[in-house]
Amino acid sequence: MQLLIRQGYVDVTGLDRLCQDVLNKIGSPPYDRLFPNLSQQQFSQHYQAVRWLL
Repeated sequence: MQLLIRQGYVDVTGLDRLCQDVLNKIGSPPYDRLFPNLSQQQFSQHYQAVRWLL
């Protein structure tokens, strides 16, 4: 991920927007079936850990 950002393929603002979009969909169909054990809190915590590394 860091390489993609450094190379300009991904920007952090865009990544934040995409992750917020995913966060809003967790728990709704079809994501509730695809990821039944994933909560919004878990996703947010994992994303924040990755975001911190960037």
